[in-house]
Amino acid sequence: MLTVLVLSAGGLQGYAILASLRKISCREIRVLVGDSNEHALGMYFCHKYFQLPNISDTANYKNALLSLCLDESVDLIIPSTAYELSFLASLKEKNPTGHLKIAIPSSKLVRLFSDKQETYTLAESLMIPVAPFICAPIQGIEFPVISKPRTGWGGKGMVLLSSHDELVEFCGKPESKDYLFQKFIAFMEEFSIDFSIGFDKNMSPYVMRRRICTSGGFTIVSSLFHDEIIVKYVNKLSQFLIDNGGIGLWNIQFMRDKEGNIFLSDVNPRVGTSSTISVELGVNIVEYLIDSINAGGALVSEKSEPMTFAANNHYVVRYLKEKSIKPFSRKTVDGIVFDLDDTLIDHKKWLKAKLVLFLNEYRSAFEDNQYFFDYGEELVESGSISKIVDILVAASNNEPTKSRLIEMYHFWRTCMPEISPCYPDVKVVLKELQSRGYKLGLLTDNPISSQKQKISASGLAKYFETIVYSQEINSEKPDKKVFSRISEKMEIKPAHLVMVGDNLFKDIKGSKLAGFYGAVQVQRPGVIHNSSFEAEKRASDIIGGFNKIESIDTILNIFP
Repeated sequence: MLTVLVLSAGGLQGYAILASLRKISCREIRVLVGDSNEHALGMYFCHKYFQLPNISDTANYKNALLSLCLDESVDLIIPSTAYELSFLASLKEKNPTGHLKIAIPSSKLVRLFSDKQETYTLAESLMIPVAPFICAPIQGIEFPVISKPRTGWGGKGMVLLSSHDELVEFCGKPESKDYLFQKFIAFMEEFSIDFSIGFDKNMSPYVMRRRICTSGGFTIVSSLFHDEIIVKYVNKLSQFLIDNGGIGLWNIQFMRDKEGNIFLSDVNPRVGTSSTISVELGVNIVEYLIDSINAGGALVSEKSEPMTFAANNHYVVRYLKEKSIKPFSRKTVDGIVFDLDDTLIDHKKWLKAKLVLFLNEYRSAFEDNQYFFDYGEELVESGSISKIVDILVAASNNEPTKSRLIEMYHFWRTCMPEISPCYPDVKVVLKELQSRGYKLGLLTDNPISSQKQKISASGLAKYFETIVYSQEINSEKPDKKVFSRISEKMEIKPAHLVMVGDNLFKDIKGSKLAGFYGAVQVQRPGVIHNSSFEAEKRASDIIGGFNKIESIDTILNIFP
């Protein structure tokens, strides 16, 4: 398990990193957030939240951060904003905690790219054009002129000067020495590229985006594009970064005027707020960064070559999305009962892995192995599971003897894939719930032997004080008997238990009618039992409401 600490995740930049982490489905990642805000946005999208001193209080911030990293065995720190870059770059060079990795470039690069004058000078040395500089104040220049703070990011502090008199007046102010002046480009297109450079000094793929519409400084509508000139500039700059310790997340911005001239605008050694657009298109730069390290047993991915996506009329729209959180009372809830299949276990993944073993074992009966795997996959996806062996045998046109068929049934039931069918967000959540003092129970239907197989393969047994197989008492959910049984074994009254499961009728309605205090429906994408809004509304009216989530990690928001 990899423990990642995201710093300064109080706003949309931090959310961009957290959203990227949540999209990583092939590994177990424990996500921590550290921020000075008591109610930071990031606290609702992580496994554990820590309020840190403000970074301006350097000594206390450093002590709190290092203690957090040691106490929580942090493997990787990812900063969200420019505010902590200099501090973390210095910390990285000293690296007092040994194994800790910090996704940030060298101090040299942090200083360079925090100064626009130095950034533009570097660009010119790499033959990357920038908007022309103006040595102010002089006569005969074309107005308006844009004045930018040499330090800072985004459009903060920029001043538009419309006349020579305004320029002279501005240059008379003491702070003007910290500004640079450039020709104002009245009509321009803006382009943004987000990528990461891993600890293995390899660059991630990247998506080139053209900004179409912004609101409050954030891109809300963008389109994909491909421009070989910008590709050339990105390659030059990224090679410089690789050669000079440019590990971390990067955002580069270009402009194009109405004559078609392209200029470098910004180089940011941090995540771009709009990087979630790249994730939506399948390029997760945070995942590439994580794949470049080997912390906590994480696997190192194959090295990636830079790539771009070319598309016409392909738009990405960003919009606000609300998150409703209704926590349970800690004084009332003592225990949490989980369902297994499609709640903790990816049932379809498990069945498809068994399907591979089955078809390989009986290859002579299923000569076109790929055809039967595809057919079997269709059966799994459609929920036709209980008769899968009979359906495949019937489609093979090879009628087995009775003993052979019995052998096939036995093999299907007992074969055990060498995979963990557990969803990657499960174990870290169960461990955190235990640390919060909740007793955990597992209540599952289906044949006992197959359920024990899954629990064994996933290593889940150690997280539960009580496991009840409903068929042991010749029943299944939603029978009240099975809910009463687990309540008795956990030694917690139903009124102090909450059920977490995927099936609206068996898990949610059944537990509430059995007297459970609450119920949480987990509606993961692609599972078998996704219920309709109308069915949920009817059930809610009968049982007095229930919580609904899309993944187990968000459950931490409702169990304080």
